[in-house]
Amino acid sequence: MKRLILGIFCFSLIFCFSPMDSFSKTSAVTVYRDDYGAPHIFSQEIEGLFFGFGYATAQDRLFQIDMLRRTYWGRVSEVHGAKFLEFDKSMRRDNLTRAQVKDQIGSLDKEYQIIFRSFAEGINAYVREIQTDPPQRVPAEFHKFGIDPENWEAEDVAAVFNSVMGVFMDFSREMENRAFLDFLIKKHGEKKGQAIFKDCVWGNDANAFTTITSNTKSQASDQGQGPTY
Repeated sequence: MKRLILGIFCFSLIFCFSPMDSFSKTSAVTVYRDDYGAPHIFSQEIEGLFFGFGYATAQDRLFQIDMLRRTYWGRVSEVHGAKFLEFDKSMRRDNLTRAQVKDQIGSLDKEYQIIFRSFAEGINAYVREIQTDPPQRVPAEFHKFGIDPENWEAEDVAAVFNSVMGVFMDFSREMENRAFLDFLIKKHGEKKGQAIFKDCVWGNDANAFTTITSNTKSQASDQGQGPTY
């Protein structure tokens, strides 16, 4: 009896999707959420796997990923007003254009192109689903700011990746790091300030995984080619 009840409960949490595009007609996908709400995605094909991934991501974070997309394309002011116009201008100036991102995706191996497109279609499937009853199903943030969920393309998925990478990478934080170091030295002295800074902002983690072998790195250095790590 317990097994029967558990089976019914699990079945009620399973969603099978049949998307409209060619990336998913041949690939069934199941999204199962456990007792903690974490999605588990099952598919025999990569199309279905990333379709389900995109669908589950949209379920949990549709407004967040929409804002990340807007951040990369320079469209934040459409939501948060004129105070973000300069920010949007800088994004449009410094980031790749949609055409450039599309060209880069087109140069990838077919498998990676499928990943981007299937993920976008998974998001779109959820967007279509919630638009059947916008007042009840569209996330509250969209109503608050007076915007509607938009369809996604492969380039938008890549844009979100670039937005997140920009947040968590350290490539643009030199000035902030310098100010932080100056503050620590002023407060704690040169030696202790440097030590605290190195604990907070790692320049090199000797225990981190490397992407190239030590032999390869040595050969590249000997030949004067490539960066050193």
